[in-house]
Amino acid sequence: EQLLPELKQLFFNEFLDHLRKNYNIKRQDSQVIILKISKEEIIKSSRERAIYSTECKHPVNIINNKNINDLILSFRCYRREKTDNGRDSVLKGEFVIKPFSSRISQIRISGGMWFPQISFDKWDFCTFTHNKLNK
Repeated sequence: EQLLPELKQLFFNEFLDHLRKNYNIKRQDSQVIILKISKEEIIKSSRERAIYSTECKHPVNIINNKNINDLILSFRCYRREKTDNGRDSVLKGEFVIKPFSSRISQIRISGGMWFPQISFDKWDFCTFTHNKLNK
């Protein structure tokens, strides 16, 4: 318990270095979301019963002297059965953003998933618009 803040800082700094070196992500305005879920929870999940992370709020600068609501982003994952390429089921993960001000045309983030247990990670840029609120 006493070492937890130091371990979190060490993990966060090393993880940012990993993103900078391997994915050319240079911004430090970032958040790490950790989902601790069991295999049983994944098996029971579906698109309708997805597993959601906690919400991340990001403040927006004032535009033309008017306040804009914070952007609210979360991550969800679920088991998808019978994919187009013939697999029986896959784990689907996507970022979800709540509807945002019409004064903002689009939002672009860099996000991804990292599974240290199986040495797998996938990162990509995501662009959200008023008609596309998940990716």
